[in-house]
Formats: sequence, C-alpha cells, structure tokens
Amino acid sequence: MELVYLDGSPFARIVRILIQEWKLPVVCTEVCFPLPPEIDALTPLGQVPLLLREGQQALFPTLNIIECLSRFAAEGGEFQYSGQTRETLVVALSAGDSLAQAAYQHWSGLGPVSDNGLGFEPGARNLDRFTRSVRWLAENAEAEKIVCLAVAVFLYWARDRKVADLDLDDACIGRFETFFSRPSFKATIPRPHGLAAGN
Repeated sequence: MELVYLDGSPFARIVRILIQEWKLPVVCTEVCFPLPPEIDALTPLGQVPLLLREGQQALFPTLNIIECLSRFAAEGGEFQYSGQTRETLVVALSAGDSLAQAAYQHWSGLGPVSDNGLGFEPGARNLDRFTRSVRWLAENAEAEKIVCLAVAVFLYWARDRKVADLDLDDACIGRFETFFSRPSFKATIPRPHGLAAGN
C-alpha cells in the first residue's frame, strides 16, 4: 500500500503517525500542491491523504483510510480502533474541517462583499465550531487515543500556521499536547511554511 500526502496536511499527518504507531509497511509518498494530474484524477475531492492499494480503487477520505489501515494493526496496541472510536473520531475530523475552512477563508482574503444576511461571519463561526468541539472531546474522548492524537495534530497545525488565537484554556489544550512528545509526532512535523494569519 502507498499513502500519498502533502507535507502540510494535518489530515494526512494523522494517518502518517498511525502508520508509524501501528508499524505498517505502507510507503508514504509526498506530492506537491496543486496535486499532480495523475493523483488528482484518483479522487473527486482533489485532496490528500489518498491510500493506493494494488488492484483496488484509491481510498479516501481520512476516516476511510484510518478504518482500512486499522485492520492491519496489531491487537493490544495503544491506538486501538473500534466503533466507539469512530463516533468521536468523526467529531474530531469534522472539527479539523472547520478549522481548515476558517484558515483558508482568512488566507485567501475572503471577507464580506455585501450585506451579511447570514447573521454570523463564517470564518469566526468555523473557529467557534472547532474550539467547542475540542472542549467537548476533552471531556468525552478520555480513552480514545486516536481521537486525542487527531486533535493534537489540529492544535499543532493551528499554532504552526498561526490560524487564530484559539479560545481554549490551558487544561483543555494540555489534555492533547501530551502527544507532541511522541516520536511519531516529532517525525512528521511539517517543514517551515509561509502561511500566517497576516498573509
């Protein structure tokens, strides 16, 4: 199997960390953005991670990849996957989507161009959704290490990319920062970048 990823993708980073934690023989291949045409043609989403499996259709998005790879993980390890894990992992990945949407909106310079009939600003709403989800997960994902790992990756990405000042107390963030010291987390840290809140 082969995992196609972008260096800065937090979603791909979650999968790359799990590949290391589960000690799976998966080749990780980095590509640049925009995706090469042959990779872009494999997914209607036009994004990575993408799991290539011999003789099978390319697998995406992140949740499907994690579920597939978890079948090859040894039993009894730290990052066990179950139906309960799936329930809270969906919340964590959805929160990551909200965080990414807020960041992309800001970096692209999108803002109001006419009267706002929504009653809220979408970027601020997405950041609020992220922080509320992180608080909820801090209280409800106690034993789900995969979920906590995913949140740690998103928190790191938010800080590294200077997405915003997240309205989270230290105790809540500390619940997830313990993953920052894991060798698999350190080995997958993205390279420096030019994205920042002011750009």
